[in-house]
Amino acid sequence: MCTHNNSPRGLIRYSVLRVASLPRCIPAVIACVGFLASCDTSLPKPTAAMSVRATCPPNESDQFFFAKGTVIPSSDEDDTHQRAAYSRVLRTVEANSLSCGESPDEAYRLVRLSLAGPGDVITVWRSGTRWRLDRAVLADSMKLRPVLVSRSVTTELSLEQVQQLAAALDKARFWTTMPVWTNRNTAVDGSVWVIDARSDGRYRVVSSALPLQNEFLDAARTFPSYVELTPAP
Repeated sequence: MCTHNNSPRGLIRYSVLRVASLPRCIPAVIACVGFLASCDTSLPKPTAAMSVRATCPPNESDQFFFAKGTVIPSSDEDDTHQRAAYSRVLRTVEANSLSCGESPDEAYRLVRLSLAGPGDVITVWRSGTRWRLDRAVLADSMKLRPVLVSRSVTTELSLEQVQQLAAALDKARFWTTMPVWTNRNTAVDGSVWVIDARSDGRYRVVSSALPLQNEFLDAARTFPSYVELTPAP
């Protein structure tokens, strides 16, 4: 069945249907010519994602933003360390958890930590049919006490902007790749990029030390960031 919805993943599904799913959707695609549409099973489901937790742990919990084992499943020690580092930044900007609770309806968030310069938290989120962007800039983002430098005025985004972001994440296999994106043949400049998202009741977090080139970095750079910043109080 072909449906139309306000989710960018749904809206881009028409153009990136996998060959294996075409026989099921051909009649619907013909009927939907001339406008963006979606087929419920056209894109790979987020098979590596977890279900959004119905209720959130206390805000001070080390699992408020990230459930245990979701950041670095291969190592409990590394997972605990990285979850704590990312959580410090998100608490500093008073961010919501995307991995639990009832809202937002859909969201994509980029956290960029840097040794050499300011860090960023950029959140693209949907409430109903409206898409918005929040951005915060931090100093000392990799230290024990990150400092909020400036915060964005929430800006409304066009659906086209969100579609571009969702398409870049799909190209990077965000919903199906390993939680830690590694590229041993490229250099690292002291930055760490973290993307987490919730969509269709599923949640995913993927992180990467900054390589020179790869699809993860391309997706991270697709996050809109042009909003008016105001000094933090």
